[in-house]
Amino acid sequence: MSIYEYDLFQYAEDIDKRSPPKSTDYPRIVLTSSEILMAVHCGGMRQLENVKKERQPRNGHDDMNNWHVHAEGCLGECALAKLTGHYWPGKGEFRGPDVGPSYYVKTTPWQKGHLILDDDDRNNLQQTWLMLGIYGTYRCAGWTLVGIAKEHKEWIHEEKIKGQIRKGWWVPQWFLEPYDPKRDNHGY
Repeated sequence: MSIYEYDLFQYAEDIDKRSPPKSTDYPRIVLTSSEILMAVHCGGMRQLENVKKERQPRNGHDDMNNWHVHAEGCLGECALAKLTGHYWPGKGEFRGPDVGPSYYVKTTPWQKGHLILDDDDRNNLQQTWLMLGIYGTYRCAGWTLVGIAKEHKEWIHEEKIKGQIRKGWWVPQWFLEPYDPKRDNHGY
């Protein structure tokens, strides 16, 4: 097979099979007890607002896990704010930036986890970060712009959750721009 016959989708799959960067190479952030308590409180406030407004989770978690998911999400945001030195608004506004003026954050406990972008992450210039960890200890895997990541159709995963199809882009860690303390704006 010549290089010209090599399927680009196959190329992307081959790259995705490579070992991702070791998560131990990523910056490590350990939150203090006060930071953990504050973040968990903010996660509870988010979930309470969702309950009051009867919002259904888009991630397929059952009602019991939603409280934990929001708490961990806030913990990841707090960790990124601590790493970058940007303001963290705590509970924040629904669908608004999570950290500073423009950072969005996704958190996963899986060290080899992907940055999962949802179909409703529509702002192409939305800068989204992936935090790895749980219970107050995190590593920053990096960031990407939503529009650039969504150009990769081979990363689309669809699954049926509670009778509805959920579409998401599972962005591998090797694709993310690493955190660079010398760059304050990380792309802007």
